[in-house]
Amino acid sequence: MIDNNLASASFSIIVFNTLFVASSLSLIVTIIYHRAKKIGIITLLFFSFFPIFPIIVANVNKTALSIGATGYFVVGLYLYIMKPACVRNQVILGITMILLLLVRNDSIILIGMFIVSSVLLKFSIKSLVFILTPVFIVFVIWLKLLLPAAHVLPTESVESLAVPAQQIARVLNHNKELSVEQREQLENYVKIDMMKKVYNPSFYDPVKHTFKYYPDGFWKSGKSYNLNKKIIAKAYINKHKFLFIKLWIEVGWKNKLVYINSFLHNMYHYMFFLDGQSKTDLSLIGGLVPYENTQLFTGYHQGFKTSLLNFQKKYERFIKLPGLKLLMTTGFWGSLISILFAITIEMKYVNGIIISSTALGVLLIAFISPVDGLMRYVYPLLIFTPIIIMLLLTTNLNNVNAKKVNNIRE
Repeated sequence: MIDNNLASASFSIIVFNTLFVASSLSLIVTIIYHRAKKIGIITLLFFSFFPIFPIIVANVNKTALSIGATGYFVVGLYLYIMKPACVRNQVILGITMILLLLVRNDSIILIGMFIVSSVLLKFSIKSLVFILTPVFIVFVIWLKLLLPAAHVLPTESVESLAVPAQQIARVLNHNKELSVEQREQLENYVKIDMMKKVYNPSFYDPVKHTFKYYPDGFWKSGKSYNLNKKIIAKAYINKHKFLFIKLWIEVGWKNKLVYINSFLHNMYHYMFFLDGQSKTDLSLIGGLVPYENTQLFTGYHQGFKTSLLNFQKKYERFIKLPGLKLLMTTGFWGSLISILFAITIEMKYVNGIIISSTALGVLLIAFISPVDGLMRYVYPLLIFTPIIIMLLLTTNLNNVNAKKVNNIRE
């Protein structure tokens, strides 16, 4: 019975992922095709045959939800920048923002980039307030009321500390001296000797697991929601996060170069791709991990995992073909979106600046992510890129500049 129930649930999720992603990508293709048929056909072929999209929808986790929500957000953003005074477009953008935030909390960075660029380029503040007010109200209700009511635990606070924790770990790993007081303070948060030993320049998880967060170890299954909630509330890092940030600043003041090197090691492959390194993160087992106190996976988990891993091995051989290998590097997409942003700045193309600067938010999320060069952090750039290229190739810049260059702050 458990086998059948979980198999049906997994199948339902994959079907939903397929429809959700396909519908959002279809909207993008339709928009591009309406404006430039050839580019639309190329985009359709890219979305249809680039191998990462079929594998995303087969993951039983939120990667497909993130891609689909990003697609809808890009559509809403495009409609808004083309006709910012249209109330319907403002409402559509607001709805797609809500969808994006409900799927990924860190998407707040994308929305932040949109706000900054819109304000600098003198878009209507009244319109922005109209769009953003309900967005943030719904987001707060989601985080503070609905998720707790559904017994969904908040994201561990240590998840957001990749950059400072890695920098402190590098200081320890390179045998830099901490004062007695600093070591005593740090010992309250982490196992210092273990942090020093397990430090990996491009992978945060080993350091993350040295935090004294759970008394019986990190990510142990078998605990109820209420027990987990109590443990999280008592975690030292949650009760004294400000003091940890203060300690991080104090240590960094005397180890500036170490901190810089640590940050560069953690974001290097989001801009550099000539070594061809590709971390596709194609763990098809996805969200089927028993974090909670559940018997749902009994007698099923291993067989499902084995079949998916066999498929995964064949797929990984396929993506090593010439050309595909380059497109499966994070640095290629990070460099491409940076170049497109620079082109829009050089052309003083307002609409292009808005959408490409928003896309740069994806890169910022990647820079502070736990892993250097992990492909899933740049998947949204695969959605942004076609529509930015279409805008640049189809816009009559002479007419656009005549109308909008006065909106740009020189």
